[in-house]
Amino acid sequence: ILNTAKTVLSEYQDTAKNALEENQQIVDKILDHNHDMVRAIFISFSGALETLKVLLADPNSSFEEKQYWNGELFKYLREMREYDKDNKNFLGDLDNKNKMLLQNILKYAGVAAIVVVGGTIAALTGGKLKLPSSK
Repeated sequence: ILNTAKTVLSEYQDTAKNALEENQQIVDKILDHNHDMVRAIFISFSGALETLKVLLADPNSSFEEKQYWNGELFKYLREMREYDKDNKNFLGDLDNKNKMLLQNILKYAGVAAIVVVGGTIAALTGGKLKLPSSK
């Protein structure tokens, strides 16, 4: 019975460990992809901003043209700020979901261990274990 309980606990431990490792691999892939996308978008926005700065600095541009390019510049800055905010929210949500998953894995592994150990004790004592009563 003890060997069976030990085997069951070991299998639960292996399952929990594998789940944690797979979760980490998935999270790493998501973060790598997110990092690549953020870098690409930042490069794109930076290029657009540099172009707008050049257009604003053109001495041959009219006041109306400069006003338009200035508006476009601020539009891009707002879009960058919004993208950054959305990305931070995404990463926060990912972190929260990951924490909940990890808590559930640990919780259910712990419950399984308690059930197996309790079942083993019950089997070894023939189900006649008497706990001291508090008076």
